Amino acid sequence: MFLVLESDDGTEEVRVWAAAKGYTSQEIALSQRLLTRFREGAADPGTLMAWSRDHGGTPRPPEREALLREWVGTENPGTEDGVQR
Repeated sequence: MFLVLESDDGTEEVRVWAAAKGYTSQEIALSQRLLTRFREGAADPGTLMAWSRDHGGTPRPPEREALLREWVGTENPGTEDGVQR
């Protein structure tokens, strides 16, 4: 699935993986926070696109959560980042 993001700088198409069975509530919260950061211009969707180009597929849950934390911009997100633990 692709998400189309529009901004003052143009339109970007980003591959996204739909939340499905097997995703933790933490991963879903981190994903939502990342989408918010994309919308706010605080994160670059190109980072996600580059990772997908270089690695393809979907990482296993521990790696997926670590990547989301990295892309959200925090090592240990708490409620101040909009992510409930």
